[in-house]
Amino acid sequence: MSQPTFGQPQPEPGDAAAAAGTASSAGAAAATAAAATSAGATAASQYAPAVPRAGRHRNLSPLQRFLARASSVIVVIAALGAGNLVLKLTPDTDGRERPFLAGGEQGDTVDADRFKATLVQVRTAAVVKVSNATHDTQGVWVILRVRFESQEEPLAIAYAALVDSQDRSFFATDRIRQPLVDGSRILQPGIRVEGDVAFEVPHDAVGLTAQFATAVVDRRMQAVTDISLPLGSGVWLNREPAAIEPIEVNP
Repeated sequence: MSQPTFGQPQPEPGDAAAAAGTASSAGAAAATAAAATSAGATAASQYAPAVPRAGRHRNLSPLQRFLARASSVIVVIAALGAGNLVLKLTPDTDGRERPFLAGGEQGDTVDADRFKATLVQVRTAAVVKVSNATHDTQGVWVILRVRFESQEEPLAIAYAALVDSQDRSFFATDRIRQPLVDGSRILQPGIRVEGDVAFEVPHDAVGLTAQFATAVVDRRMQAVTDISLPLGSGVWLNREPAAIEPIEVNP
C-alpha cells in the first residue's frame, strides 16, 4: 500500500468524478454543435438559388433560346441574300459573250471591225418588183440601200435583220434572191459594194435598226452594226411597187 506524500495536496474522490462529468459534457456539446452546423449547411444548400454551371450544357431562359435561334436565322438569310446579289451582278455566259453593237444613222460609215457599212437610202412599200415579178406582203416591205466594204480580208455578209423596239428580229426575206447578204457575195478589201436589201415587217414595228454581220448563227463577241432607220414613229407605206435595184461595185 502506497504511503501518502507529505507537502502535496491529494484530490478528493468527489473532485475526480466532477472532472469526468465536465469532460463528458464538453464532448457532448461539441458533437451537438457539429450536428447543428451540418444541418444548417444542408438547409442552406436546399434553399440557395441554383447557380448555372459553365459550359455548353447550361440552361437558357426562353428569351435567350429565342434570341439564339433568331440570330441563326438572320445569319442564314444574310448569306443567301449576299449570294443572290453576287449572282445578279455577275453576267451569265450569254451576257459576257453577246455581240458588240456598232451604232450609227443613215449616212454614217459604221465600223464593224472586219467590215464597214453605210446606210444610203430607206424605202417602204406594199409591193416589191424584181425584174418583171412583183411580190406583195401582209405587212410592210422595208428596202435598204446599203454599201459594204471589207477592211482587211475577203469576207461575206451572212446575217441581215431589222430589230424593233420590242426586240423582235425580222430577217432579210428569202422570197427573192439577195446575194449581198446571204453569204454568197465575197467582199474584197478596199472595194465598196452597194445594193438593195429587202425585209418584211409587221405594221406595228417601230424603232427599227439594221443589223449586219458576217456570221449566220454564232455572233458571240462579234461586231454587229446597229444602224437606226429614219422612219419616225412607224413605217409608212408607198403604194407604188418598189423596184429592187442591181448590185453596184465601186472600187
